[in-house]
Amino acid sequence: MLDFIVDIWNKLLTLVSSIFLSAYDMLCDLACLAFDSIMGLGVNVLNSAGSSLNFISIVPYIESIPQDYRDFLAYIGFNQALSMVITTLLIRFVMQAIPFVGFGRG
Repeated sequence: MLDFIVDIWNKLLTLVSSIFLSAYDMLCDLACLAFDSIMGLGVNVLNSAGSSLNFISIVPYIESIPQDYRDFLAYIGFNQALSMVITTLLIRFVMQAIPFVGFGRG
């Protein structure tokens, strides 16, 4: 008789632990779903920002520079220097937009 009660108690403990583990798994899946949704929203925002800037083209301005000057600028590394400056400015603007870094600080 006592073994029967112990067996029922053990099965009840197994059931309760299974319920808690299932609830934990559901909460983890819900957190992953929320994170995935936020990241998907970020991807969509970045895609729309990129597509809205397609009309900006600097190629006509570069093509208007005479070929000799373009060759000289390429020889001294102006293209690489300009890309480094633009990249650092973009990184600076992104870092200033993060709240704990500080927006608008010098």
